[in-house]
Formats: sequence, structure tokens, C-alpha cells
Amino acid sequence: MARKLLIQDLKLKEFRNYHDLDFAFDQGIVSITGPNGVGKTNILEGLSLLVPGRGIRSVKLAELDHNDQDAQFKINWQVSANIESKRGKKLIELTRSVLDEDKRCEKLIKIDGELLKNKSNIGYYMSMVWLVPQMDFIFIASAGERRRFIDNIVDDFFPSHSTNLHQFEHFMRERMKILREGEGRGYDKVWLSSVEHSMSQLAVAITSERLDSLAQLNSSMSDIPSDFLRAQIRMKGFLEDLFQENTSLAVEEKYRNILEANRAMDASSHRTSSGPHLSDLEVINLVTGSNASACSTGEQKSLLISIKFAEVIAKDRWHGILPVILLDDIISHLDSKRRLAMLESLISLDAQSFITCTNLEELGPASSKFQKLILNSLAVA
Repeated sequence: MARKLLIQDLKLKEFRNYHDLDFAFDQGIVSITGPNGVGKTNILEGLSLLVPGRGIRSVKLAELDHNDQDAQFKINWQVSANIESKRGKKLIELTRSVLDEDKRCEKLIKIDGELLKNKSNIGYYMSMVWLVPQMDFIFIASAGERRRFIDNIVDDFFPSHSTNLHQFEHFMRERMKILREGEGRGYDKVWLSSVEHSMSQLAVAITSERLDSLAQLNSSMSDIPSDFLRAQIRMKGFLEDLFQENTSLAVEEKYRNILEANRAMDASSHRTSSGPHLSDLEVINLVTGSNASACSTGEQKSLLISIKFAEVIAKDRWHGILPVILLDDIISHLDSKRRLAMLESLISLDAQSFITCTNLEELGPASSKFQKLILNSLAVA
């Protein structure tokens, strides 16, 4: 049976628009309603700091400080929560360190009062899936933005994935430096071959991790509980094509040979012409067979929701945990039928979920099952 992760309460101090906020949460769905600008997303942002990274907005830490403070007596923001984690009941406390002369600071994390030295280890305690309005146009955005979108999901299945990406980018820059410095007088071929060998190993690992994760998402898509728009997800690229008919070792060798053959061209263009940094995410609407980029705004939103719900189901299967779900302004662009199907699916997933909207009427009859957090009066109904 899956372990259901829970956030039992949340305390925010001098965080965004909140001087001091303290709420306790139910185990089911929590609806956060109120007018625009009242601070609904700020609560989700506070929750999102309980996992690795910089939260749903990915902003600088100092930007989280309450902006209505005396500069001489400014208090750093603080976030704390009692949680049912992957490792039992825990208290997580976060704050930012004092700014130095260069305006640098870091996020400090304590687990049950003990400072966490490796900040990414917070992922051993809490897991989340979120969908925010910034993702709404991912299907018509750049290939790089789509890669970042899917790589964030892959990280949950393969914790080494982000490290592999960073190492590949490091070696790619190193190769380009060797190529540029060697123009006209010959390359350091021994070092260049060593760098290309590392690139080929990492490229195969990155591509394999993406393909395996997408296979999990596609398999989970059919298990979304209610009748909802479903997607087929795949990665498009040179390496992905090679994987269709070759073993990992064969792909690694072929890519290494291509890097060697493209040295002169890459040196001239100042870019690596082939690799996982050029792959793209393709999403197909299984109802119409259309590419997501050609779908309506409502269909695109539905496809995104399907991917995120499939991620929840896949995490249940893969890790045996039900992550916390954050859905910001999720109702926008959905007609009444899709809205009802989305809410029914969300209820059936049985994960603790936080959903924001401007008023309860948007949620319809389903809201009778939700804990209601009404921010215009800062009261729990």
C-alpha cells in the first residue's frame, strides 16, 4: 500500500504578503479561494519549498521576504510544517540566511531541529507534483522549456538525472573550449577523446532515463480514474531514434563516433550539433490525434493535467508513495465537462491536494468534500 505524504500544518512568517500565518490541513483536498492578489499562490509557494529546488516560482530567496518591513529591522522569511513524510512524522523548518555584502544568501533547512547539510536531501522526506499557470503554454514554448519541464519529472524517477545533465553540459563546454583553442594548430586529441567518451556515456544515461520515465507516464495515463483527455508523450531526437534499434552500448559508440566526425563543423559553428541538449518533448492528444501545439487552450490545459495526474500514479507505482499535489489556478480554460472530470479524477487519486481559485462556485458540487481556506477573511470554513 502506498505511503500517503501529508502536510499537517503550515506556518509562514514575514513571507511574501504574510507577516504571520498558521493553518492546519486535512488529509484530502484543500481549496484556497479569494480575490486576485490576496496571496493564494503565496501559500502554495511556501508549501513548494518543502521539496528540493526554489519552489513553484523559482525566484531568488531574498524575494520571498515580506516587502512591508522596516529595512533596518528586517526579519528573514520563515516556513515551517509538520509533515507525514517518507520517513515518518517530521518537522521541517526553512529560512534564509543573512544577506552578505554581495547580497548573497542561502536556504537553511532543519529536520526535527537538525540542520540539513545537503539541501537536496529534503527530497528524502517530501515529494510533490504541481501545475502552475506558467506551464500553460509549454506546448508552444521553446524546445528548451519543454526539456526542462520533462526533466523535472524525470528527476523524481531518477535522482541522478539532474547531475547527469549538469555533467553533460560541463563536458560539452569543455569540448567546445578544446575545439576553439585548437583551431589552426591542432587539437589535444587525447583529452578531446576522453571528454567525448564522457559525453557519450552521459548522453546515453540521460536519454535512457527520459525514455524510461515517459514509458511510466504513458503506462499510467490509462489509469487516470475519470473520463479525461489523455495524452501520449514521447521524446524526439537523434539519440531517441538510435535507441529504437540499438543497445545502450551501441548508441554510446555511435554517438562518440558522431562527436569525433563533427569536430570541425562544431568548432566552426561554436555549438554541439548533436546530443540530448537538442531533444524535444512531443505530446499527442489521443482523442483527436493532434499534436498538443495545435490543440485549443482548453485541450492543452487538459493534456497538462493528464500528464501531472499520470505522474502522481507513476510515483505511486515506482516509489510506493502518494505525493502532495499543488494546483494553482487550475480551473482556467476548462469547460464545465472537463472541470468536473478533472475534479472527479483528483478526488479519486486520494492524494492530499491544494487547489486555488477565485471562488468556490468554480469548483461546483465537488467542493462539499474539500477543506475550505477562504483568504479574503483569512478563515477556515
